[in-house]
Amino acid sequence: MFGVLPIDKPAVRTSRDVCNRIERIVRPDKVGHTGTLDPMATGVLLLAIGSASRLVEFSLGHSKEYVAEFLVGHRSETLDTEGEVIPVPESHTPTRDQLQAQVERWIGRVQQIPPKFSAINVAGRRAYQLARKGRDFELPAREIHIHAIDIIAYEYPKLTLRIDCGSGTYIRSLGSDILRGVGSDAVMSRLVRTRVGPFSLGDCAPLEQIVTADDVAERLQPPQRLIANMPSLQLTQEQVINIRHGIPLELDNVATNRLFAIDSQDKLIAVLERVEAAQSADTTRYRSLRVFQESNATSQPSSSSKPHSPES
Repeated sequence: MFGVLPIDKPAVRTSRDVCNRIERIVRPDKVGHTGTLDPMATGVLLLAIGSASRLVEFSLGHSKEYVAEFLVGHRSETLDTEGEVIPVPESHTPTRDQLQAQVERWIGRVQQIPPKFSAINVAGRRAYQLARKGRDFELPAREIHIHAIDIIAYEYPKLTLRIDCGSGTYIRSLGSDILRGVGSDAVMSRLVRTRVGPFSLGDCAPLEQIVTADDVAERLQPPQRLIANMPSLQLTQEQVINIRHGIPLELDNVATNRLFAIDSQDKLIAVLERVEAAQSADTTRYRSLRVFQESNATSQPSSSSKPHSPES
């Protein structure tokens, strides 16, 4: 198999749990995921099946959308309800207008300090491992990109936000940061990832409905959807043969650093990278970063496949 399996991850299960379950079904094919969800979170989890796992490193730039619920006026070490939740002393009740003003300050490119209870590497150890042992350490702020934040509902102490953001954003930290800006705090009580790049919840299958290899094949999406944020190019049959034999391509009127190439049947052939200009100023030479041979290409689903909408 060669494609993307979008799963609606259930709560409690880790992303690795989901991968392991699907891998047992599709063996000997490998399974990888393109972005971890916390165990308490649900929603879109993209699994790269078979040779599509070789695309994971190119798929990390997709924007994502979340719907998150927060308990205002409370805090916990983990920034969510997985930790011990305690009231914030002398916390006042912020108004919706105050929240809206604070939300707008977090739109754009901003600095965020990740939570200590996270999988970030600290001197060879996961941050959450150090935090559980009570170790004293600090995580540096990092730049994140928040495209939009909408207040869906607010009735103290419950606040629901819809967040459209770039990769690397910690939603539980964002909720805490917003509420600290109005003299309070918040813990995340629920998180649903509703979109990753071109994949939405409507594309996803509930994990319990995937039992056999036929179930996987039926739900499989074309592998190039994993890298839909990358420019694409359709190759001639001669170019397909050349790139599969390791021969660089000279392409006219193409200037992007990376792109993915498909054939006339919309099958993924390769991920290409610009290496140098050719003789003509309008011609650029590209080499292959990943090549997918015919045996793989013929097993991938057609890009004309319609997304499957699971039963609600």
